[in-house]
Amino acid sequence: MRKDVFRENKSTMNQRERERELVASQSVLSAEFARADEALTNWIRLLKNRTTLYDSRIEYLESTGTQWIDMGVLPTGTSLWTLSFAFTTVDTNNGCGSKIRLGGMTIRQRNNATSAGSTMLFSCGNNRINYNTFVASDTNRHSAIFNASRGNIYLDGKYRVTTDAAWNNNHNDATLKLFGFIETLGTERVVPAHMRIYSTSITNAQDLQKNPIPKVDLVPVRTGNVGGMFDRISKTLLLNQGTGDFVLGPDV
Repeated sequence: MRKDVFRENKSTMNQRERERELVASQSVLSAEFARADEALTNWIRLLKNRTTLYDSRIEYLESTGTQWIDMGVLPTGTSLWTLSFAFTTVDTNNGCGSKIRLGGMTIRQRNNATSAGSTMLFSCGNNRINYNTFVASDTNRHSAIFNASRGNIYLDGKYRVTTDAAWNNNHNDATLKLFGFIETLGTERVVPAHMRIYSTSITNAQDLQKNPIPKVDLVPVRTGNVGGMFDRISKTLLLNQGTGDFVLGPDV
């Protein structure tokens, strides 16, 4: 009888020991699951807070003559294009936009026979317009506005010129380029520039009062050491389509 009691007590002790081990094991697993759940929650919170595809905004993106970006936007007779820029050299073929000579929207430098050196030349519509052929190009920061619906061009907030030709859709087959433009002599090609871009946007001029939100709103950004332009409207990142690397401005 005592042996049976002893065996029963030993069995009970073994059962209790297994229960304690199970409880301890469950406690360890619960702690591990809690840590994993916390890590997952923090990661999800981080992903939710990170709404962009870049590490930091930067003041400007600078091309060195081989980099360029296609905005993917075809200018029309209702486009309003704003551009904050600076040329980094005074050259004869710096610029950005769509096509030259056949309409579109462009800003570039060129030598002019009536001036001592390079001047800024704008186009918005069918013709090319010099805003002032006697003012030399510089490396200062400027702001330009091209209003295709009116053919108006503004530089640094000042009205410069109204083009003498209406928008010509027959020549409107090139999307806007940043840090370069389309050369139309001979084989069409992108001509990269030496310039900085601080921001740029495209808006429908006819809808400006009703809906002032741009269709495209690009700001310079970096991911690591790689620069690009981030569209705050579509939440997409546009990267270099040329060669080499952009020079990055300071973080902002």
